[in-house]
Amino acid sequence: MKTNEEIQVLLFMEGRYRPESQPERFRGRAEFFSEEIPKGNFSMKLRDVKTEDRGEFMCIVHTDNATAYVQKLVTTQISACLADISAWMTSHHLKLNLAKTELLYIPAKSFPSIDLSLTVEDFVVSSSRTAKNLGVTLDKCLTLAPQVSSTARTCRFFLYNKRRIRHLLTEKATQLLVQALVISRLDYCNSLLAGLPACAIKPLQLVQNAAARLITSQPRSAHVTPLLIGLHWRPIAAHICFKALVLAFQAAKGTAPPYIQSLITPYSPARPLRSASSGRLMVPSLRAPGGRAARSRLFSILVPQWWNDLPTTVRTAESLPLF
Repeated sequence: MKTNEEIQVLLFMEGRYRPESQPERFRGRAEFFSEEIPKGNFSMKLRDVKTEDRGEFMCIVHTDNATAYVQKLVTTQISACLADISAWMTSHHLKLNLAKTELLYIPAKSFPSIDLSLTVEDFVVSSSRTAKNLGVTLDKCLTLAPQVSSTARTCRFFLYNKRRIRHLLTEKATQLLVQALVISRLDYCNSLLAGLPACAIKPLQLVQNAAARLITSQPRSAHVTPLLIGLHWRPIAAHICFKALVLAFQAAKGTAPPYIQSLITPYSPARPLRSASSGRLMVPSLRAPGGRAARSRLFSILVPQWWNDLPTTVRTAESLPLF
C-alpha cells in the first residue's frame, strides 16, 4: 500500500496474486517475490520506477490469510516427505515408527508461529515445542535452553548420589565415576552451544564446579579455578571454543569432512601482504539476510573470528598435537 495516497498497490490473498484489485498505474509493474512468501517475506518488487511513484510504501499482512496459506503449504510438503520416507522404509523391510515421530516447526523471524498437524497413514503427528535428535533437545527458537536445563538436571542427580557415598571412595575412584557419568554428559554435543551468552551455559559451569569440589572434597565456598587446573579440566566455554577450533584446524588442513571444509575460507589478500602467510580465515559479513543475532552463531562466522584471535604460531602448527 502507498500510504501517502492510500492506494492498494498489490494484493496477495488465499495463496495467489489478485491483479483485479491493482490500480492501472501499477498494473504489470508491481509483484511479490513469490518464492519468499512461505518464509514470511512479503516484500514487493516495483519495475520501471517513475517520478510519480515517489512516496512511502507499506506492507500490510493479514495474519489469518498468511498463516493459513503457509500452514497449508508446509503441511503438504512435510506430509509428502514423510510418506516418501515411509514408502522407502517399507520397501526395505523397515517400518517408520510414527508414534515416536516428533515435528518441530522453526518459523522465520518475521512470521508468527503456527501449529501444524499432519496425517500420515491414518496417524496424526502434531507439532511440539521441542524435539530430540541424537539425544539433543532442540527448541523452535534454537536457544538450546531445554538441552542445557535437561543436561544440568541429570548431572545434578548423579552428583547428589555420588556425594552420599563419597566417604567410601578414593579421590581417583570418584574422579573416574564423575568423568564417566557427569563430565561426559557436559561434553556431549556441546559444540552446538557455541555463540550462546554466558548466562545460557552458566548452569553447566555450575555443575562442573560442583563436580570438581566433590572429587577434591572441598566445601562449596572453595575457589574452583585451582581445582579445575589440578584436574586438567577446561571451563565449559573454553572447551566449547577448543572443540570448534579443532574442527577449524582439521578443515584448514583438509582432513575434516567436506561439509566442514566448505564452511571456512582461507584469507587471501588482494595484494601481496605479510598476513597472507599468517594462516588467517576469512570472516563473512553479518549484513547478509538472516538477522545479525542468528548469523553470529553460525560456524562459518563465529569460528573464523576465534581462529584469527589465536597466535600465529598456533594457527600455522603442522600437526594436531602441536596445535
